[in-house]
Amino acid sequence: MKATKGLIGVLLVAICSLAQAAPISYYLSGVFDDPLGAGSDFLGVSFTASFVYDAAAATQSSSSATSRQYFLPMPNSWVVNVQGDSLSNVGSPFISGVQIRLVPSVYDQLTVIGSAPTGTGALANYNLINLVQTLDDASTALDSLLLPSTLFSLGDQDLTSFTLAIFETENFLSIRNYAMGNVTCFSTDPEACRGTSVPEPGVLGLLALGLAGLAGIGRRKISAAGAS
Repeated sequence: MKATKGLIGVLLVAICSLAQAAPISYYLSGVFDDPLGAGSDFLGVSFTASFVYDAAAATQSSSSATSRQYFLPMPNSWVVNVQGDSLSNVGSPFISGVQIRLVPSVYDQLTVIGSAPTGTGALANYNLINLVQTLDDASTALDSLLLPSTLFSLGDQDLTSFTLAIFETENFLSIRNYAMGNVTCFSTDPEACRGTSVPEPGVLGLLALGLAGLAGIGRRKISAAGAS
């Protein structure tokens, strides 16, 4: 009996370890509101994105008193979608990682970084993705340089800003263009952030025209009914 209990205990520990080590797929959406250069083409445009976060498989690459960087295993499966175009590093052996910064009396910050060599259409020249979660300095959610097993949700009371940015860089050093926006939906549910972004201006214009047309038809029907 004792041997059986011991075996059950070992199995439970193993199951819990596997559960903690499992990669997490995150899904998000939002609207670009801070562009530079050619990135201004994306001003007011909505985006969706997804990526895989695997903290258990990350390896530390560098560290200081206030900052630590980790490499994430590849492929990290970053995909950003904007107006039917996509930016991705799926299946590509390029750099991906996480940086944690603790700036005393200012903020705590976690940044997920993914190089993305495969872009289509308007995203063809973009090659870097940054997801930045900034927390209040008093936060206990990120109070060490250890990599958290999960990322912070939009409902985290210590979360002060949450942004996604795409960059066009030269040798990952000089930024030519970028588009940055607030993340308005963040979930592990692949369906949660679909259709939650603000409609693009062109869509809003067509919707307004459609409503105006319907209003006109309604007025004509009422006038005809009154005349008869």
